[in-house]
Amino acid sequence: MNKLVWVIISLIVVIILGSIGVWAYAKGYQIKITKPESTTTSSQSTPSTSTSEETSTAKTVKDVHCLQNPTKGDQIVISNLTDYQTASSPLTFSGTANAFEGEFLYKLRDCRGPVIDEGTVSVEGEVGTNPAYTKTITFTLSRDPLDAVLEVYEVSAEDGTEINLYQLPLRLTK
Repeated sequence: MNKLVWVIISLIVVIILGSIGVWAYAKGYQIKITKPESTTTSSQSTPSTSTSEETSTAKTVKDVHCLQNPTKGDQIVISNLTDYQTASSPLTFSGTANAFEGEFLYKLRDCRGPVIDEGTVSVEGEVGTNPAYTKTITFTLSRDPLDAVLEVYEVSAEDGTEINLYQLPLRLTK
């Protein structure tokens, strides 16, 4: 019986440690093993300077954004903003759209899931000629900065799915 208790305790410890490891991996924590600096026999000391390793570890918006591979449809296009650009309210986006009956939808959503703003955009011009559009939206942020995705798309009349999706990853600030 004593051996069985120790086996069960050992299994529980392994499961807990494994869970912590999986959690740390999912959160992106990395354990760095560094070599100690070598000691020199020289009496001269050199001033500390920034190394290329220190400067190369700076994270960009693209590095940490939730959307790494945005969908870029060709029927509705946002042309005045660039991927991972920093923007604030009011936000104006414009481009061209070959949208059915001259109307399509937009959705500005937080990377964590909640929708910040959504609505419709009307395009004036003949379908098939990719007429221009401009839309200005205002919103309030729950935190600053906030990584978000601006999506423009149509809804399929056939089955209600999103079609002609164009995604633009943004960093929003107050």
